Amino acid sequence: MASTTAPETTWDRLAKAVFEIGGDDQVAGLRKQFPTSPSDQAEKDRLDAKWKDFVKQAGIRIGTLLKSDNISFLIGAGASKAAGGVLLGCVPKEIEANFLR
Repeated sequence: MASTTAPETTWDRLAKAVFEIGGDDQVAGLRKQFPTSPSDQAEKDRLDAKWKDFVKQAGIRIGTLLKSDNISFLIGAGASKAAGGVLLGCVPKEIEANFLR
């Protein structure tokens, strides 16, 4: 018997969203407005609108940060794995041999 999973709602996304700038949780204010999943359609629509506005504002803030003159990214090992990158523990022997020459 195949299990059916309900589609993710905006409130589900809000409940697990993490977005901090300078250690301040940028999603906290929205979570306070919607501490539980909305029960009626009007509240769901209001949450959807607020979430879309939050995502838009987050994009603007990130864009502003990326336009800074002095910006550095500290990315740990494995950051490119999702994009198909190779982990150091999985480097093919032929490539490893070239490093040792």
